[in-house]
Amino acid sequence: MESFPLPHWWSSGALRHYFSTRAELLAFACEQVIDQVTERIQGLRHTGDPAQAVRAILLETMPVDETRRSRSSMRTSPTSRASNSPSSPAS
Repeated sequence: MESFPLPHWWSSGALRHYFSTRAELLAFACEQVIDQVTERIQGLRHTGDPAQAVRAILLETMPVDETRRSRSSMRTSPTSRASNSPSSPAS
């Protein structure tokens, strides 16, 4: 778990209680990001211009601000590590 940035109030031991592998933790984190992005996309107001609608949707999935940059790095950074050993214990 040391490879995952944790809020100061969480410990890796607390996460081990809920996730037995890094792959489980990564899957959960990805589901949370997907849910948040989906919610933001569903909340967009479309102007009727298809190009503007596509642009707005794509911007919601790209790292254009600090929040999205951190989510993007969370998606890409641990993915390579977890995919190398999907059943490794969360340690």
